Amino acid sequence: MTPALRAAAREDVPVLADIWRDAAFGPDATPPVEPDYLDHELATGTGVVAEEDGRAVGFGVLLTRGRVSNLAE
Repeated sequence: MTPALRAAAREDVPVLADIWRDAAFGPDATPPVEPDYLDHELATGTGVVAEEDGRAVGFGVLLTRGRVSNLAE
């Protein structure tokens, strides 16, 4: 199945944090509860969530500063 893409919102942060934790530390680790930067990235960039069967499976944020853009996550 091809994931559907939609705009990310602040309400997505807890689920995005779970995806980030699993990718960065593995499913059995106990890293920080919620990475601080996600709120900032979504407030200052353009976030996208990939969903399969209504469940978030990935995300990315495009951060543009002047003429330079960076794809985060």
